[in-house]
Amino acid sequence: MLKFSSPEKWGMYTVFILVGVYTLAPFLFLNLYNNPATDDYFFAVRDTETSFWESQLYYFLNHSGRFFATAIVRLNPLTYQSFIGYKIYSLCFMLSFIGAAWLLIYQLFKDYFSTTKLLALLAILVCVYLIQMPNISQGIYWFTGYMTFQVPNLMFLLFWVCISMFHNSQSRKRDVVYLVVAALLAIAIIGSNEMTLIMLMSSLLLYLISFWQKEKPKRNYLLVLFIVCLIISLIVVLAPGNYIRMEKERSSVSFIEAALGAIVFTGVGLYKWGIVLLVMSLIYTFLWGIPVSEKVKNSSIFKLPFLLLIVWFFSTIALMNFVYTWSAGERAVTRVENVIYFFFVVGWVYILQYIINKHLAGEKGERLLSFTIVPKTAFAIFFLLLTDVNNNISTAYLDLLSGRAEQFDDELKARYSYLKSDACYNCAIDPISTLPKSLYIHHMLPVEELDEMGIRGAFVDYWGKNSVTLNGPTPEAVDNMDAVKNLGKKIQHKLVK
Repeated sequence: MLKFSSPEKWGMYTVFILVGVYTLAPFLFLNLYNNPATDDYFFAVRDTETSFWESQLYYFLNHSGRFFATAIVRLNPLTYQSFIGYKIYSLCFMLSFIGAAWLLIYQLFKDYFSTTKLLALLAILVCVYLIQMPNISQGIYWFTGYMTFQVPNLMFLLFWVCISMFHNSQSRKRDVVYLVVAALLAIAIIGSNEMTLIMLMSSLLLYLISFWQKEKPKRNYLLVLFIVCLIISLIVVLAPGNYIRMEKERSSVSFIEAALGAIVFTGVGLYKWGIVLLVMSLIYTFLWGIPVSEKVKNSSIFKLPFLLLIVWFFSTIALMNFVYTWSAGERAVTRVENVIYFFFVVGWVYILQYIINKHLAGEKGERLLSFTIVPKTAFAIFFLLLTDVNNNISTAYLDLLSGRAEQFDDELKARYSYLKSDACYNCAIDPISTLPKSLYIHHMLPVEELDEMGIRGAFVDYWGKNSVTLNGPTPEAVDNMDAVKNLGKKIQHKLVK
């Protein structure tokens, strides 16, 4: 029996749990200062004026086939004028996302690792996702953004929890229950957005291929699930609203241009995200990958040809990029990139474990584990990446410690109070004086809205006004290095005083 070197002696698992706490802490506290923006007001107005079925039918025929996204945004707390509820919702979403990730990790690795090791694995994966998520504000704070694009990611994790339980079940009745729940989750995922539709269908197809040699009842159940998902996907894709929206939004991008663009954007994603994932890969290999390799290498999902996995991974990412570029005529916006990056991380870890199983299981892995300098060096590099002043985690801490998030919230509360109590018909309001990058939806607003929080259109209708204008221009969001300098001056001033 192999005797691996014990990483517990290095204290690495405990360190990564602390890293997870460090990562999550600012994002959790920022929920206290979260506020609605842009489409949140649009859907609040829409959903107070139209019934559930009216909006479903209208959007299916005129805008998109995203039936679940159309439904779930009706939970918008603005429909009952709860700005506190807006903060609670985003907090609940974050905790639920972490919970779903934990359930999947626990289900997959509970027989191989202790709770401490599982928490450490959860911590490093959450850290890797948050540290370079393309857009934090749209991914975990903007209600419309996370309900449409991130809740489906959460359901994707739960879907694979159900599939894993189905895979390990020895009861026909339980098989049916797990598949029914998985089917309901899959239908919701498919009806949320096109990116998660592609992610789910490609992953389910890969799993079905790996499972094809298994016993017939389970294989047939999976085949039925896949066919159901395929039918729902066709309904979503062929919805009349998709083509009406494409005609409105699409620019002159040919099929070939969109395909070439998708390949380029896939390569750019690999370049942008690869460094952090490579460093994480070294740590994962030593702390989890090699120790579990002997026990999982015979699983059917690791018996597929390596070339098939590479094609699956990159073609799925390229297809997600292609669909957006072809339909919208531009590169995927950051809220869409959040989904692509989510799949990038999940797929990367799966392929990494496959490689470990093939090449580092057994004696080779045992010998490699004796070189503890490798994961320690990797962690040192990871620590430098973790503390980089320009990453999402540092930005979140700066938004909190500098007081930008609190000031942002206070100014918006004052704005809401004024608009609610003042009888003005054409209202002039002061611009927000400070813009915390973690909370400010600054990547998606048109220039004519002065890069603010979306104060025209539905915002005006929501407050029952004729018009709302700004008294002056909105300042640009402060660069992180400038924020550090300003925070240092602030602290120095308080100490001197």
